[in-house]
Amino acid sequence: MSKFIEKRASRVTSWDALLLDEELLNILKSQVQAALKYFPPWIVDRLETKTSIILNLIIWKMSVLQSQSTFGQQMLSLKYSQGTFSTHKGYALLILQMLNDFWRLKIERISNHFPHVKQFVHWVDVTMDVLRLTNFLVFLRNGDYPTLTNRLLGLKIVSVARSPRMIGYNYMTRELLWHGFIEMLGFALPLINYQYFRKKLLQVISKPSTSTRESASFSTRSKCAFCNETPILPVHIDCSHIFCYYCLESNRMIDMKYECPVCFRSQESAARVTSEDSKTDGIS
Repeated sequence: MSKFIEKRASRVTSWDALLLDEELLNILKSQVQAALKYFPPWIVDRLETKTSIILNLIIWKMSVLQSQSTFGQQMLSLKYSQGTFSTHKGYALLILQMLNDFWRLKIERISNHFPHVKQFVHWVDVTMDVLRLTNFLVFLRNGDYPTLTNRLLGLKIVSVARSPRMIGYNYMTRELLWHGFIEMLGFALPLINYQYFRKKLLQVISKPSTSTRESASFSTRSKCAFCNETPILPVHIDCSHIFCYYCLESNRMIDMKYECPVCFRSQESAARVTSEDSKTDGIS
């Protein structure tokens, strides 16, 4: 007599168990590949099929053979119904899984060298895909067999949980709040004139120069007061500091009263600086 009362498993829980089994197998495969990455490629290629078969054998022996359920089913308090499960069906489940791996990894390689075999393999794949799709649609309606293999062997999945499965939405709530916050920032940040606040902050932490204004002159050692690079089309705004023309104009598009970040002087029109003398010509 069963220790737990078998109940009909929900469709969501049965499908989640199937995804957990696939994820577990992929994790084990990735660990084996990481361990074999220093081996020659031809050795890794030969061991690929054998690795999948061995991993399936180990997982099957430690889960289905011992507990009458896969690891994914055990995580969700599921198992194969005692009325439909037997040792012979357990071995058949293992054989079908190994045949699937062998088909995917070996037959497809052989078929590439034989056109007639390749066409046959193609039609078999199409037929299996249609059968899997049909089984999935029937599963959505009845909720009995999530995979075609379970349907062929008549293995029904039941729930043995003492209490119904509880689904928490804390993670989803955090995600919704985070996405809402990101959308709000994406809307609000373009409206903030951060250059204006940067200028005010510099005025607070920096002491404006009170020395007598010198005429602006350009040399090979001159640097732009904004980008601190060699000025391109050097200009100035009634002070001795030089700007790139595009640095100055881009800042004035944001702030019409843009001031020099060094001495905080400003002028409506910029003046061009030449390397020959300190005379300036107005630029509108």
